[in-house]
This record gives sequence, C-alpha cells and structure tokens, in this order.
Amino acid sequence: MIQSELDFFESLKAKSDKSVYLHVRGKNDSVYFVNEDLSAEIAQKGVKTVVVRSFVFSLLYVIIFRSHFHILNLNRGWLSLFSENTLMYLHGMPQQQMSLVRYHYINLLYTIASVRCLAVIGVSKMVISDWLAKYAKTEGEQAYLIHNKIPKVFMDRMQGLKSRERSVDFIYIGRCTKGKNINLICMVFDILSSLGYRCEIYGFPKVLSCHYMGPLSYPDGVAECFSKAKSFISLNQYEPFGLTVVEAHAAGCFVFATKNTGALEVMESSDYQILDENNNPYQIVQEILTLN
Repeated sequence: MIQSELDFFESLKAKSDKSVYLHVRGKNDSVYFVNEDLSAEIAQKGVKTVVVRSFVFSLLYVIIFRSHFHILNLNRGWLSLFSENTLMYLHGMPQQQMSLVRYHYINLLYTIASVRCLAVIGVSKMVISDWLAKYAKTEGEQAYLIHNKIPKVFMDRMQGLKSRERSVDFIYIGRCTKGKNINLICMVFDILSSLGYRCEIYGFPKVLSCHYMGPLSYPDGVAECFSKAKSFISLNQYEPFGLTVVEAHAAGCFVFATKNTGALEVMESSDYQILDENNNPYQIVQEILTLN
C-alpha cells in the first residue's frame, strides 16, 4: 500500500520525541542538493534533524546513538545492517544490467532492509510497486511516496534563462554509461544530425562521439545548457525517478523518455512523449520526428 508524503510527515511528527538522522550522499551534486532540500523540509515540519556526510561519522552515529534516532537512510541500505530504527529512502531497484557483484550486493542489502527497516520511502510509485512486489514481508505492507523534487539551487539558477533562444534541437545531460543507454543515444543523435538537427551530449565519463561536449557544473552549467535546448531525450531502460528529466521539463524542454521513468508521474502528459522500447535507432528517430 502506497501512502502519501503528507502521511509520512504526520508519522514523523507523532514520533518527534526522537530525532531524525540524515545521511547525505555527496558524490552526485544534484542528489546532494535533493537530500539537503529534504532535510530542510523535514526540519520545517518541526522534526529535529542531524546531517552527517562522512561515512565514518554516520556509522558512529548509528552504533552509538541508534536508540535515540529515527534514521532516514539516504544511502543504498547498508545502515539497516546496524540499526532496526531505520526509514529506508529508496532511490531504485537492483537491475540485471548491473555487474553481477553489484546486483547481488544491493539485492542482499534490500533483503536485509526489508526485514529490519521501520518503513520504506520511495522516489516514485514505480519504485515502490517494484519494492512491494519483491521484498514486502506481508501483504498490504505500507510504503511512503516522496517524489524527488528539483533542487532549489537549480530553480534559482533557471530564473531568467527560459526566455533564451533555443539553438539546440536535442540534448542529453546525465551519466554517460551503459545503464543510461548512452551508445543508443549516440546512434540516435548521429542520425538526427545527418538530417540537419543539432544534437549535444553532456556528462561523465567521456563519450567517443562528435556530439559529446564535456561534463557540466551543477547547477550553473546544467541550467545553462537546458535553457538553450528544445527537446531532451532519455532512453534509460529503467529510471527510478530521473532528476534530469524534471529539470529539463522545468527548463522548458519537451521530454522524450521510455515508459520506465518515474519522473513522468509528476509531469503533465502534454509535456512529454513515451518512446517505444527498442534498440533500433532508426525506429526511435522515426518516432521522435513523427511526434516532434
């Protein structure tokens, strides 16, 4: 059973005799700001928060103070190994396209977390449904839905940029990895470029493509590039939420994405188009141009 964000904050208030522990990941700038914003939102609800960014200090907090904290775990589940007093913040599910070691590691953590956690919070209905289907201990188990929100720093940077001339026809910004289907995006952009469309790819690691323009700073570089693009394309086979999807939308880009994209839950249907899932770049281009 999926409960609302409001229900989650009400439940925190009911347990406000204890603090909420926040472990903020800092590897990805956008995720870092999302977690910072969530921390501030919880604090506004009148619940005391503690933010710890260091792995060592977060582990010490859990071991020493676990009886005094409700732990809001913004990592991949490992805190559940040390405390049953954990609220699991679920960013995604293990996927077969991961390396075998990584897949089984995350699956093991989630299996343990499903037994030990007080509750699960998911970033999209899709993620929560997948979790309940695979890990729920009992039928009708509850989980809270808190959609990822666009970081405030990004929205502040976007002010005044929307009115700029849109000189790029199609853009991709994000991790340039196999899991993000970057090779397929490059092939699609090659075809679109041969038809006279301007296409650009930004992200990390480097991609051997004439469309690759390099990494971007966050939020300045990302906001700047989204503001000059007409359409954003994401071909991820599985995207638990997809922060760049809603950032592109907020920047005024039309969004092309696959159906397994959690961010589409918070967007108007007129602002995006779902692409059929296939690995044929010519069919994808034909579909994009038919809809564009």
